[in-house]
Amino acid sequence: MQGKSVAQRRAEYDELARKESSSNLKSASQKGESESEQKKPKDPAKQKEKVRRLFQKYDADSSGGIDAKEFQVLAFDLGLPLTDDEAAAFVKELDTDGNGTVEFDEFFDWWSNPDKKPSDSDPERNKKLKILKIRLRTKSVLTSASNITSSLAKTTEKSAEVAKKDQTNFDVKLSVGEFDSPRCAISISHMQSPDDAAAARTAAKASDDALVVSLRFTPKSGIDEFRLGEVSGGVKNILAMAADAVKYSSFDARLTKVDGKDVFGLTFVFDSEKIPQLSEMNAVMNSLQISELSAKAELSEKPGDPASEGYIRFRLALRVGVDRGVLRMMMQEMIAAGQQETAQGLAGLVAIRNASFNLDMEDLNTILRRDLFPQLPPVEAVNGWASLRQMFVPPVAGLLLNEELPEPFRELYTSIIETLSDVHSLQVVLGNNVLTLTCPGFSLFEGYLPTINEMKQMLGGCDD
Repeated sequence: MQGKSVAQRRAEYDELARKESSSNLKSASQKGESESEQKKPKDPAKQKEKVRRLFQKYDADSSGGIDAKEFQVLAFDLGLPLTDDEAAAFVKELDTDGNGTVEFDEFFDWWSNPDKKPSDSDPERNKKLKILKIRLRTKSVLTSASNITSSLAKTTEKSAEVAKKDQTNFDVKLSVGEFDSPRCAISISHMQSPDDAAAARTAAKASDDALVVSLRFTPKSGIDEFRLGEVSGGVKNILAMAADAVKYSSFDARLTKVDGKDVFGLTFVFDSEKIPQLSEMNAVMNSLQISELSAKAELSEKPGDPASEGYIRFRLALRVGVDRGVLRMMMQEMIAAGQQETAQGLAGLVAIRNASFNLDMEDLNTILRRDLFPQLPPVEAVNGWASLRQMFVPPVAGLLLNEELPEPFRELYTSIIETLSDVHSLQVVLGNNVLTLTCPGFSLFEGYLPTINEMKQMLGGCDD
């Protein structure tokens, strides 16, 4: 079950604000206050102090100015990841004195005044800058709305408990190291909705019991549809070669617009004619009654960034809710089928109504020390994005540089590296369930996957 949308929270906030305003007017009338006293203008000094606190939050090094990296963090925090070039261009736009940073007066001028005439002809960039200002201005409003919603939930806790489903809930939070704002993230959300699942299958021209997998990628700047067509053709060639192993029923590739941005999508459809187990999987997934499933991992660095720290800092939040009645039914069926050990595991879940874990660790060295886990590789081999890439290359290179590998595989890999920038999202539709994964700021192809020639260099080979 997904959380309330921004529109819903804003509507709640506006309604509460209206009631509070009405109550205040009534009280003021009873006390004989004049209308002019009730409509006091906003205090400019307080408004400026509010903006200053926001500015200081993103001026991470307290230098008195927000540079391109800090502006990038600000944008990410407001749900609008920017490339390094975009962040630098935005800072240049707001930096009126040309010293390379946005100082408070420049920041406040941007906040307070109407948008100036753009200095160049990049409409997409100017649109993003306007969106940033709107989100920055409404950030405090949305926070207040969230707090009000939480307060309302607490006051109606007893009545809500009556209508609440009997379910097992897990709430897990893990943090490794401290950091304020993430540079990239990976989010997973689950929704059990017959209407949304049916709409996704209709768009993919899939049957009611089909499994639909949609991969979306962000193309690199300047890539045209012809190059993307080459990627699509390469995928089709590989699928044809692996037809016995990949039992898909249809495949589609196309370039679309999502939130005004070009997105290249690959959609695979699998049906029960080629995979009979899908019917049973559909029934199981629909019967589980997963009321809530969400996970979000936020990281302090982006793949491809120079490793500025000795360890990766990250936060993980996981929430799961499963109907206990369904778990009991599954447990009884497993006991009847003689699967005692699996049934015992489910009995443990049935016994739990609410479980909450909050783990806060200093750094990865805490869990990767050789004397604690000697089977793991040395700490130095997994600390930082650059070393992760080094660790990732050998097995991939072993596959791609193998002379027995058919050439179409290498051609497809090269096309992907040259044309795609990052994974936009992954959506899986099965039965009434829609599972979505998004990766804001996570530049997979530019950060983790080197070209074949780069692999040869990293392994001590030479260029072709």
